[in-house]
Amino acid sequence: RGTKKQRKFPLFTVLFSFLWLWVFYIWEPRIPFADNLFCLIIGTFYKIYGELHTAGNNPDHIDSFRFLANLANNITFSSRHMVINHDIFIPRPEGLGTGSINVVTMRPKVVPKDEVLPLVLWFHGGGMVVGKAIDGMIPMNMLHHMNVTIVSVNYRLAPEHPFPAAYHDALSVMKYFATNPEAARIIGADASSIVVAGESAGGNLAAGTAQAAR
Repeated sequence: RGTKKQRKFPLFTVLFSFLWLWVFYIWEPRIPFADNLFCLIIGTFYKIYGELHTAGNNPDHIDSFRFLANLANNITFSSRHMVINHDIFIPRPEGLGTGSINVVTMRPKVVPKDEVLPLVLWFHGGGMVVGKAIDGMIPMNMLHHMNVTIVSVNYRLAPEHPFPAAYHDALSVMKYFATNPEAARIIGADASSIVVAGESAGGNLAAGTAQAAR
């Protein structure tokens, strides 16, 4: 009993972490698809554990859920094939909150720095409660197969920022680049046509943003 929260690290967490390290650093260089396969298995395992741990959407479990989700993401995400810039901030429109909106850009390493690529505006998943701009395997796979500049949005999360805060951030970023093509060119993106995409809850934001832009 007591008010102090304790975080437990089950044995399988440690074992799977070591398994992934072995696959990624020893086996994977010889088998190109091995990191994707094992990252998918291990990441899914962590996600399921996180969902079970927070069954019932108990607000007291939000911190634990976020911790597990970030742990899964840190294990499965690889930046070896991309160039990432974390330090980009978009002004938040007046009346929609304070501060600025952080976005992260991702580009393939094989593309020259000064080459302008199509812009993909990406929204991560997580039920609008967890997650961050560097999240999930879909952006990684996109950059494996397409030469694009991904702009991933660190939109505000509930319960600290209830709906429609996340939607406002998503729409604000899209409008910013659509009306400031030069700002898009600075990050190596062509804003003349913007692809809006997302995973899970991010797909919800992408759909809403696309509808609002019509």
